[in-house]
Amino acid sequence: MEVLVNRYPKATWRPGPEWKTWGATNAGAGAILHSMEGYEAGAWGVLDSMSQASWHFSVMRDGRVFQHYDLNESCWHAGGKASNERLLGIEHEGRTGEPFTEAQIGASVALVRWIAAEQGWTPERGVTLLEHREAPGANTTCPNGRVPWERYKEDDVQIRQLDQAESIAALNKAAEVHGKAINDNNGFTVVEVVQGSPVPLAPGQRAYLFVTN
Repeated sequence: MEVLVNRYPKATWRPGPEWKTWGATNAGAGAILHSMEGYEAGAWGVLDSMSQASWHFSVMRDGRVFQHYDLNESCWHAGGKASNERLLGIEHEGRTGEPFTEAQIGASVALVRWIAAEQGWTPERGVTLLEHREAPGANTTCPNGRVPWERYKEDDVQIRQLDQAESIAALNKAAEVHGKAINDNNGFTVVEVVQGSPVPLAPGQRAYLFVTN
Protein backbone atom coordinates (compact mmCIF):
# COMPACT_ATOMS: atom_id res chain seq x y z
CA MET A 1 0.00 0.00 0.00
CA GLU A 2 1.30 3.46 -0.92
CA VAL A 3 1.83 5.75 2.07
CA LEU A 4 0.54 9.25 1.36
CA VAL A 5 2.57 12.03 2.95
CA ASN A 6 0.66 15.30 3.13
CA ARG A 7 -1.29 14.87 -0.08
CA TYR A 8 -3.82 17.62 -0.78
CA PRO A 9 -7.26 15.93 -0.98
CA LYS A 10 -8.45 18.23 -3.79
CA ALA A 11 -5.37 17.74 -5.96
CA THR A 12 -4.62 15.25 -8.70
CA TRP A 13 -1.37 13.44 -7.97
CA ARG A 14 0.95 14.06 -10.93
CA PRO A 15 4.45 13.20 -9.66
CA GLY A 16 7.61 14.85 -10.91
CA PRO A 17 10.90 12.97 -11.33
CA GLU A 18 12.19 11.61 -8.04
CA TRP A 19 15.68 13.02 -8.60
CA LYS A 20 14.44 16.62 -8.81
CA THR A 21 14.45 17.27 -5.04
CA TRP A 22 17.06 18.36 -2.51
CA GLY A 23 18.25 15.79 -0.03
CA ALA A 24 17.07 17.83 2.95
CA THR A 25 13.58 17.64 4.45
CA ASN A 26 11.51 20.75 3.79
CA ALA A 27 11.11 22.86 6.94
CA GLY A 28 7.50 23.76 6.09
CA ALA A 29 7.83 27.47 6.90
CA GLY A 30 5.60 28.86 4.16
CA ALA A 31 5.10 28.99 0.41
CA ILE A 32 6.34 30.85 -2.65
CA LEU A 33 3.83 31.71 -5.37
CA HIS A 34 4.99 31.55 -8.99
CA SER A 35 3.65 32.41 -12.42
CA MET A 36 4.02 29.51 -14.83
CA GLU A 37 4.60 31.90 -17.75
CA GLY A 38 2.92 29.31 -19.90
CA TYR A 39 0.27 26.65 -19.85
CA GLU A 40 -0.27 23.07 -18.73
CA ALA A 41 1.50 21.15 -21.50
CA GLY A 42 4.54 23.41 -21.30
CA ALA A 43 4.72 23.07 -17.53
CA TRP A 44 4.79 19.27 -17.76
CA GLY A 45 7.55 19.56 -20.34
CA VAL A 46 9.67 21.57 -17.90
CA LEU A 47 8.85 19.37 -14.91
CA ASP A 48 9.71 16.17 -16.77
CA SER A 49 12.87 17.57 -18.40
CA MET A 50 16.45 17.36 -17.22
CA SER A 51 16.44 21.02 -16.09
CA GLN A 52 16.82 21.79 -12.40
CA ALA A 53 13.26 23.05 -12.01
CA SER A 54 10.60 21.44 -9.86
CA TRP A 55 7.75 22.57 -7.60
CA HIS A 56 5.12 21.09 -5.32
CA PHE A 57 1.79 22.23 -6.81
CA SER A 58 0.32 23.58 -10.04
CA VAL A 59 -2.92 25.58 -10.05
CA MET A 60 -4.61 25.78 -13.44
CA ARG A 61 -6.80 28.55 -14.83
CA ASP A 62 -9.88 26.32 -14.61
CA GLY A 63 -9.26 25.66 -10.90
CA ARG A 64 -7.71 22.20 -11.17
CA VAL A 65 -4.83 21.55 -8.78
CA PHE A 66 -1.99 19.09 -9.32
CA GLN A 67 0.47 17.94 -6.67
CA HIS A 68 3.91 16.82 -7.78
CA TYR A 69 5.85 16.26 -4.54
CA ASP A 70 5.00 15.67 -0.89
CA LEU A 71 5.22 18.56 1.55
CA ASN A 72 8.30 17.17 3.28
CA GLU A 73 10.35 17.27 0.06
CA SER A 74 12.48 20.23 -1.03
CA CYS A 75 12.13 21.18 -4.68
CA TRP A 76 14.14 23.41 -7.06
CA HIS A 77 11.90 26.45 -7.40
CA ALA A 78 13.09 29.35 -5.22
CA GLY A 79 16.51 30.24 -6.60
CA GLY A 80 18.49 29.40 -3.47
CA LYS A 81 19.15 26.36 -1.31
CA ALA A 82 17.92 27.96 1.94
CA SER A 83 14.57 28.99 0.45
CA ASN A 84 14.11 25.67 -1.32
CA GLU A 85 14.53 23.86 1.98
CA ARG A 86 12.11 26.14 3.87
CA LEU A 87 9.29 26.97 1.46
CA LEU A 88 6.94 25.10 -0.88
CA GLY A 89 6.54 26.10 -4.53
CA ILE A 90 3.12 26.76 -6.10
CA GLU A 91 2.98 27.46 -9.84
CA HIS A 92 0.00 29.23 -11.44
CA GLU A 93 -0.92 28.66 -15.07
CA GLY A 94 -0.85 31.75 -17.31
CA ARG A 95 1.44 34.52 -18.45
CA THR A 96 2.36 38.08 -17.51
CA GLY A 97 -0.65 40.34 -18.01
CA GLU A 98 -3.15 37.54 -17.45
CA PRO A 99 -4.90 37.95 -14.09
CA PHE A 100 -5.72 34.82 -12.14
CA THR A 101 -9.20 33.56 -13.01
CA GLU A 102 -11.80 33.38 -10.25
CA ALA A 103 -11.56 29.58 -10.31
CA GLN A 104 -7.78 29.82 -10.03
CA ILE A 105 -7.95 32.29 -7.14
CA GLY A 106 -10.39 30.11 -5.20
CA ALA A 107 -8.30 26.99 -5.75
CA SER A 108 -5.04 28.74 -4.84
CA VAL A 109 -6.41 30.34 -1.68
CA ALA A 110 -7.92 27.03 -0.53
CA LEU A 111 -4.62 25.26 -1.21
CA VAL A 112 -2.57 27.84 0.71
CA ARG A 113 -4.91 27.61 3.71
CA TRP A 114 -4.74 23.81 3.67
CA ILE A 115 -0.93 23.86 3.55
CA ALA A 116 -0.82 26.40 6.40
CA ALA A 117 -3.08 24.21 8.53
CA GLU A 118 -1.05 21.08 7.73
CA GLN A 119 2.28 22.73 8.56
CA GLY A 120 1.14 24.94 11.43
CA TRP A 121 1.84 28.44 10.09
CA THR A 122 -0.35 31.50 9.62
CA PRO A 123 -0.67 32.96 6.09
CA GLU A 124 1.12 36.32 6.29
CA ARG A 125 2.23 38.29 3.26
CA GLY A 126 5.99 38.82 3.19
CA VAL A 127 6.61 36.38 6.04
CA THR A 128 5.13 32.97 5.22
CA LEU A 129 3.83 33.89 1.75
CA LEU A 130 6.33 35.25 -0.77
CA GLU A 131 6.55 35.97 -4.46
CA HIS A 132 9.36 34.20 -6.27
CA ARG A 133 11.14 37.51 -6.91
CA GLU A 134 11.30 38.12 -3.13
CA ALA A 135 13.15 34.91 -2.28
CA PRO A 136 16.82 35.38 -1.32
CA GLY A 137 19.01 34.50 -4.26
CA ALA A 138 16.23 34.72 -6.85
CA ASN A 139 16.97 36.64 -10.06
CA THR A 140 13.50 36.98 -11.56
CA THR A 141 10.41 39.20 -11.77
CA CYS A 142 8.10 36.20 -11.24
CA PRO A 143 5.12 36.24 -10.66
CA ASN A 144 5.02 39.55 -12.52
CA GLY A 145 2.22 41.18 -10.60
CA ARG A 146 -0.29 38.41 -11.21
CA VAL A 147 -1.05 37.42 -7.60
CA PRO A 148 -4.12 39.17 -6.09
CA TRP A 149 -2.73 39.16 -2.56
CA GLU A 150 -5.80 40.81 -1.01
CA ARG A 151 -7.73 37.59 -1.73
CA TYR A 152 -5.39 35.53 0.43
CA LYS A 153 -6.21 37.35 3.66
CA GLU A 154 -7.98 35.38 6.35
CA ASP A 155 -11.71 36.09 6.37
CA ASP A 156 -12.58 38.64 9.04
CA VAL A 157 -15.50 37.89 11.31
CA GLN A 158 -18.26 40.41 10.71
CA ILE A 159 -21.22 40.78 13.05
CA ARG A 160 -24.53 42.65 13.07
CA GLN A 161 -26.18 43.68 16.32
CA LEU A 162 -29.82 42.64 16.47
CA ASP A 163 -32.63 44.93 17.62
CA GLN A 164 -34.80 43.90 20.57
CA ALA A 165 -37.40 41.99 18.57
CA GLU A 166 -34.76 40.09 16.63
CA SER A 167 -32.87 39.38 19.85
CA ILE A 168 -35.96 37.94 21.53
CA ALA A 169 -36.68 35.74 18.50
CA ALA A 170 -33.10 34.43 18.46
CA LEU A 171 -33.10 33.78 22.20
CA ASN A 172 -36.42 31.97 21.97
CA LYS A 173 -35.03 29.78 19.22
CA ALA A 174 -32.08 28.88 21.43
CA ALA A 175 -34.36 28.27 24.40
CA GLU A 176 -36.73 25.88 22.60
CA VAL A 177 -34.82 22.89 23.89
CA HIS A 178 -35.58 24.03 27.43
CA GLY A 179 -39.28 24.65 26.78
CA LYS A 180 -38.99 28.25 27.94
CA ALA A 181 -40.36 31.46 26.45
CA ILE A 182 -38.36 34.70 26.60
CA ASN A 183 -40.12 38.05 26.56
CA ASP A 184 -37.16 40.41 26.83
CA ASN A 185 -33.45 40.43 26.11
CA ASN A 186 -32.95 38.67 29.43
CA GLY A 187 -29.58 40.29 30.09
CA PHE A 188 -28.06 39.40 26.73
CA THR A 189 -26.80 41.37 23.77
CA VAL A 190 -27.39 39.31 20.65
CA VAL A 191 -25.37 39.64 17.43
CA GLU A 192 -25.60 37.73 14.18
CA VAL A 193 -22.39 36.47 12.56
CA VAL A 194 -22.76 37.56 8.93
CA GLN A 195 -19.27 36.48 7.78
CA GLY A 196 -16.66 34.13 9.14
CA SER A 197 -18.96 31.87 11.16
CA PRO A 198 -16.92 29.65 13.51
CA VAL A 199 -19.09 26.66 12.54
CA PRO A 200 -20.20 25.49 9.07
CA LEU A 201 -23.74 26.58 8.24
CA ALA A 202 -26.25 24.77 6.06
CA PRO A 203 -28.35 26.83 3.63
CA GLY A 204 -30.86 28.90 5.58
CA GLN A 205 -29.05 28.54 8.90
CA ARG A 206 -27.80 31.54 10.88
CA ALA A 207 -25.13 31.92 13.55
CA TYR A 208 -25.69 34.08 16.63
CA LEU A 209 -23.51 35.11 19.53
CA PHE A 210 -25.15 35.68 22.88
CA VAL A 211 -23.14 38.14 24.96
CA THR A 212 -23.91 38.69 28.62
CA ASN A 213 -24.39 42.30 29.64
